[in-house]
Amino acid sequence: MTIAGNDNGGELFATVSLDDLMDRMDLSKKRLVLKLDVEGVEINAMIGGVRLLKTDCVVICEDHGNDPLHTVSNYILNQTDMQLFCYDPDAGRYIRVKGTSPLDRIKKAGNRG
Repeated sequence: MTIAGNDNGGELFATVSLDDLMDRMDLSKKRLVLKLDVEGVEINAMIGGVRLLKTDCVVICEDHGNDPLHTVSNYILNQTDMQLFCYDPDAGRYIRVKGTSPLDRIKKAGNRG
């Protein structure tokens, strides 16, 4: 059990790491699409899923528009073996991102990812 966002209270909830979930559900030999919606703790979730993220897995997560440092994308690019893709509205498609400079142009709204 943990409390997230404890600055103004928060809710008590049970947590499980992605690797523990992989073991519990025997996911190691399956192709996976993982949507992380963890309200600002995406990096911690990925740290808890090192083994899972080395499987045949696609991860969908948010690099929020109000983060000019592109913290989640930088983590993916520099601390994992994953490839990073982002929807580029100007191109009308997903593009592979090899550095965070395109995100300065793509992430225009500070209130969404």
